[in-house]
Amino acid sequence: LNLRSRIPFGYGFIQQKETTPELIGTNLGLNVAFSLAGLLLVGLTSPVIYALSKSKDMGQPWLVVWIALALASSGIIDSVANTASALLNREFFFGWPSLANSIAFPISYIPALILALRGWGAWSLLAQNIVYIILQVIFLVVIARRKVPHLWSMRWRFDWPLARHLLRVGFTVSIGSLASYLVGTF
Repeated sequence: LNLRSRIPFGYGFIQQKETTPELIGTNLGLNVAFSLAGLLLVGLTSPVIYALSKSKDMGQPWLVVWIALALASSGIIDSVANTASALLNREFFFGWPSLANSIAFPISYIPALILALRGWGAWSLLAQNIVYIILQVIFLVVIARRKVPHLWSMRWRFDWPLARHLLRVGFTVSIGSLASYLVGTF
């Protein structure tokens, strides 16, 4: 459950005139908060996930729960990559996040293939996801620190009024996307 993609407050981040310490800190804070909320939601619904996977005869229902929790946990790490990518995009370094993803993605399959060949099953898929996120964070943070060093020397702060604005923009975009989907579907 990636709640961050459901409420795309990054649109509000991009629309701001200046990249301030409050903007960066608030964006990172919202990313982490929504990732934690997703983890909490998976944790709260884990009995339902367990029951559904048991009723569907999916083998080991506890395995499904642990993988869901691990995937939700990886979103917290991904919050850092999301913020670094947004900083690069905001400063018009659009190609760098794509390059980082293009390098991290194939490399992340190496441990997945090794684990799959050794019979680790679903854990190999989880390993691919986690290795991809970790590599993405490393690459994007290193690139962002080199391309926009002045942004890293700022003292980032969370700002509640700015958070409300970013969320308002995100909710508006989400509602517009949902309306567009419904009109196009029906």
